[in-house]
Amino acid sequence: MAPQREPLRSRPGPAGYFAEGEEGMLPWTHVVLELRDARNYWISTVSPADRMPHSMPVWAVWEEEQLLFSTSPVSAKARNLRHSPNTCVHLESGRRVVMLQGETHPVEDPRIQELYRLHYNPKYDWDFTPEQVRKGVYSFRPSRGFAWLDDHGDGFAKAGTRFTFDR
Repeated sequence: MAPQREPLRSRPGPAGYFAEGEEGMLPWTHVVLELRDARNYWISTVSPADRMPHSMPVWAVWEEEQLLFSTSPVSAKARNLRHSPNTCVHLESGRRVVMLQGETHPVEDPRIQELYRLHYNPKYDWDFTPEQVRKGVYSFRPSRGFAWLDDHGDGFAKAGTRFTFDR
């Protein structure tokens, strides 16, 4: 697998809300560590029926530049994703913020399904079988994201970073 390409970094808007310049901006490696270490991830999709947002927490693993999670094919998440792959993912903390936007698609590749199982089972003390992961593993890949530290003052303003992916 090719090495991960770093996303472009910039300051989120609006102007004057975050510090100017690059000093204090977070590196992508910070976001990757937060994603790998997190236990709960919020997945937001949109219902095709009433266009209402739908957010639910899931357990997941960050591997090979993607967030891998599973859900039942009849869940609201899966139904929404069949209509539109547009997804928002964020972690629980309001002080160590990681929020990503991108697309989610079903995983058909047996190698990625097995990668998910091999990392998910020890992380969550679970026992997915190879047969079970063939029925509903999804891959989220970000197109842009935001991260910052702290929820007030300089920690917030200086660390605020937008990431844009060239995919």
